[in-house]
Amino acid sequence: MKTGYRRILALITMLIGVGMAGMAQAAPPTVSFEAGDDPGNFFTCVNTGNSKSGIGCVPAALGGGKSIAVIRPGETVGFPSVSGEASTIHTVLSLLWPDGAPKMPFKKAIDRHHPAPGGVAKVRLTKPGLYVFICDINVYMMAAVI
Repeated sequence: MKTGYRRILALITMLIGVGMAGMAQAAPPTVSFEAGDDPGNFFTCVNTGNSKSGIGCVPAALGGGKSIAVIRPGETVGFPSVSGEASTIHTVLSLLWPDGAPKMPFKKAIDRHHPAPGGVAKVRLTKPGLYVFICDINVYMMAAVI
């Protein structure tokens, strides 16, 4: 009886392990732009992954301000729905993108009232070039990805 119980327990453990392996979390975006309500730094770039470009968010010392990132084609940009700085409604809208870039135009709500699935609106940028994103409620909010 103990042998049968052990076999069943081993089978259940194996099935749970296989099921959990298939539920791996998606990789975080390479960079994220957090929305804020303070003038001047409305989208703030945060390195949330490792860019193969070796840069990610461009440091202010290099003229990047806080809203510019350099990533490789195929990497992902995220816009969290809830960040510590934003208490109002914001969106993310692609304003400029390379001709023929897939998944463009891109538009998502990124506020706590309309959270993106998983809490982060993501877009994978596969075509090299300049991408500019704005909030279409606060059009002076800008994020740029090269």
